[in-house]
Amino acid sequence: MTEGISMLTKPQFPHVVDSTMISALRECPQKMFRAYMQHWKPQLESVDLVAGGAFAKGAEVARKCFYEEGIDEDTSLGYGLTALTKYYGNFDPVIDTAKTLENMQRAFEYFFYSYPLGADGFEPLRVGNKLGIEFSFLEPLGINHPVTGDPILLSGRADMIGTFCNQIMLEDDKTTKQLGTSWAEQWEMRSQFTAYTWAARRVLDIDVVGCVVRGTAIKKTGFECMQVLTHRSDHMLEAWHTQTIRDLNRLITMWDEGYYDYNFDNACNSYFRPCAFVETCKTGQDEWLPATMVQRVWNPVSRIEQTVEEFEQELKDQGLFR
Repeated sequence: MTEGISMLTKPQFPHVVDSTMISALRECPQKMFRAYMQHWKPQLESVDLVAGGAFAKGAEVARKCFYEEGIDEDTSLGYGLTALTKYYGNFDPVIDTAKTLENMQRAFEYFFYSYPLGADGFEPLRVGNKLGIEFSFLEPLGINHPVTGDPILLSGRADMIGTFCNQIMLEDDKTTKQLGTSWAEQWEMRSQFTAYTWAARRVLDIDVVGCVVRGTAIKKTGFECMQVLTHRSDHMLEAWHTQTIRDLNRLITMWDEGYYDYNFDNACNSYFRPCAFVETCKTGQDEWLPATMVQRVWNPVSRIEQTVEEFEQELKDQGLFR
């Protein structure tokens, strides 16, 4: 048997969930079980995750330098570019991709040329004693953990919160391969931004109306930017919260039973990419997993991956280990 979390024992039920985990649950409970309860991940890091994380870190640093520390725009962007480069590090994409380090650096410069610091129409909101650069939250969902009885928490992070077009909105940056109508329309019902809006209203007790989504298409031949405003009504926020509670109750039932439902449909090949667990679902055999995957635990609070040992020790330290 491989080291890590045994597939023969009942997995830990998550104490904290984020929009990615909720999306996986709705897409396919079996995927949620494999990826976020047994914690199987591909051995090779995803270039999309590394490049996207580097871009986000660079933007965060540049904005904090400019808005919080009062550093001039060019110097702030220089600090941001350094942070992006450090985050990307020595990562080798292996596959042919436009998201190389050099291209991400150029995309970063193009983004802030399109949305200049202090002149992009978005004014960060003062939250407590600091500005709303990176709005993070950890909010009780209103459903209790099946073992500890403690509230299950919703975790998330938006790039900014502030005023835009005389409305209080969140702001989130996305990197992609291509922009257009389909890219813009996908955010209108996206649970991620409904969760962010719901949490921001709860945490700050202010009328947050939705999210400004800024996309940067990264191509080998150049770059494009697009901005989309997506609003959330009171009805939609309430319906999202009700549905999320129902979905988590369903997951608790599956956890109790030890059986996690399959999708066996479009989710198995979304966006023409086979799910990482297709072979397991086709054959019912788990033996191949250690040959192609590793067990790494995604921590939705710190937004880093941990080893199984680190994850379990953290739960033990908090008195939450089952």
